[in-house]
Amino acid sequence: GYILSAAGAGALVTTIAISSLKEVGRKGVFALIGLSSFGGFLILFALSPWLPLSLIFITLAYSGAMAYETMLGALLQTVVPDSMRGRVLSFQTATWGLTGVAGFHTGAIAAAIGAPIAIAIGGAVVLANAIRIAPTFWRLDERAVEHSDGD
Repeated sequence: GYILSAAGAGALVTTIAISSLKEVGRKGVFALIGLSSFGGFLILFALSPWLPLSLIFITLAYSGAMAYETMLGALLQTVVPDSMRGRVLSFQTATWGLTGVAGFHTGAIAAAIGAPIAIAIGGAVVLANAIRIAPTFWRLDERAVEHSDGD
C-alpha cells in the first residue's frame, strides 16, 4: 500500500507541476529525462533494502514516468500531421491496455529469480529504450525549434 501510494503521489505531483507550466520548450529532451529517470529510479528502487529509501525511489520513478507520458502526449498532439492525428492517437490509446503484458513477463522473471532482480531488469530495459529512442526525440525537438523560428 505504501509503495503504490508513493508511486501515485509522484505521478500526481508531476502532473500538477507540468500542467502549471505555460510551455515546455524541449519536449523531447524533457520526455527522455523522464523516461531515463523512470528506468534509473526503478533500478534503485529494486536494489534498495530500506523501505523509506524505497518509497523515495518509487516516488521519483513514477514522477519520471508521468513526465515522459505527458510529454509524449504533447509531442503526438503537436508533431503528428492533422490528417494522421486521429489514427496515431487511437493507436496510442489501444496500446495502453498492453501494459499488463509487461507485468506478465516481470512476474514470470520474478518467480524464477526474485522480484528485485526482475524489477531491476525492467528498469534496465527502460533505460536501454531511452537510449534507443534518444536520436528520434532529439530530431523532433530540432524540428519544433525550426518551425517556431519561422513564425
